[in-house]
Amino acid sequence: MKITPVELKNIEFKKTMHGFDQKEVTSCIESVAQAFEELVIEKNNLVEELKKYKQKAQYQENISTEIQDMLNKAKEEANSILEMANSEKQAILSEISSLKNEHSEFIAQFKFLLNSYMLTIDKMVNK
Repeated sequence: MKITPVELKNIEFKKTMHGFDQKEVTSCIESVAQAFEELVIEKNNLVEELKKYKQKAQYQENISTEIQDMLNKAKEEANSILEMANSEKQAILSEISSLKNEHSEFIAQFKFLLNSYMLTIDKMVNK
């Protein structure tokens, strides 16, 4: 059975000839009712405070989840960028290798051409 502080204050006892002093009983009941009322108020305040903390905890959990999602997306994006960079690196290295081969080929052909011209010039001079 639940009893409120108001109900506690309004309790009436039967009067008997050799009973307790009514003023003392009333005073005691009022003190108990006041303490009870303070406890009810404190309980209600604590319940409200608990609700606020639960809301804050839920908010923090949501933020934590969002941050984790963002972190995962950032990792995926970083991996994607690294893969693209590695692909580009391989393409550049391949192009460098190709250019080196073309350079070597050009030098060889140029030397051959120069030698041909030198031989032609030598023939012209020695005639």
